[in-house]
Amino acid sequence: MVRSRKRSSQLGQVPEAADRIGALQDAVWDAVRNPQLRELALAITGYGQRSVDVGRRHFDVPGASCPPRDGECESKAVGDWVNAHPQAWGSPPAGGDSAAALACSLLSLNGVTCRFRAARQGGQLAVYPLAGTPKNHPSRWWRWTTAVVEDLGSRPRGSSMRTSTAEPSSG
Repeated sequence: MVRSRKRSSQLGQVPEAADRIGALQDAVWDAVRNPQLRELALAITGYGQRSVDVGRRHFDVPGASCPPRDGECESKAVGDWVNAHPQAWGSPPAGGDSAAALACSLLSLNGVTCRFRAARQGGQLAVYPLAGTPKNHPSRWWRWTTAVVEDLGSRPRGSSMRTSTAEPSSG
């Protein structure tokens, strides 16, 4: 445990990681207040086909038919939807961070705790979302990636990691 804290604090000294996570936290904060995004989040995990407009974009969402309060099903449904709809979150190079922000926003709107993890390996910094289950008092964290952010594994040798909540740390 002490070792992981040391590595986290080393990455925490990298301004790039703190800046990117801070920008993602702000994006999630803005997104969760959007009623159209709330409708999209519920359509992704809900029952039946729905048509949803978010800004100028229109989505026909089939719905994953997740049972109520099933954070694992909702996490998988959101991850699958974000990966299948790259037009919803932009394109590279901003795509990876945009996808992470959209994923955490949709998870948060469904009541699933989301965190951002920044990992550095070989000079590259990647930020990806973690979804916590069960919804109340998460004890298991699901890591999933997007088409842009590659899977870095649970803890690559020679890497540094930093995990932060999706909510902004200051008001």
